Amino acid sequence: MKVMFCLECGDIRAMDRAGGWSSCLCGNITARWRNPRQGTVDVKRSSNPKTTRFIGLDNKFLFSDLTIKGGGTNENWRDLHKSVTSLAHGYVFHETVRNCWACIIPVGVTNDIDWFDESNSEKAENTSLSG
Repeated sequence: MKVMFCLECGDIRAMDRAGGWSSCLCGNITARWRNPRQGTVDVKRSSNPKTTRFIGLDNKFLFSDLTIKGGGTNENWRDLHKSVTSLAHGYVFHETVRNCWACIIPVGVTNDIDWFDESNSEKAENTSLSG
């Protein structure tokens, strides 16, 4: 899961799962899912790239709440954190990278959040969950 995070207006916003472009409150960031199943994002515009961020959230951690009955103990949550960060090979969440299930990511730092390039038709094609 990824959400836009604008340092200009403080807006944290989920992108349209149908593939449409979404913007933060001040319009600094405009982005969409390139392919929501693969977790790839296109960022179309930013009036200030230095304030354009995304928050990446490890899906295994988010949905593990369903398996921890009654909210769990602090120890359950620490174990879950350790488990998902040790298994996230190749992802920014991995224990050898950020070692956290939630990470703030600037555009272009990971291979799944890039500036939109209209001249690259393969990348420009959107594969929404509805299609």
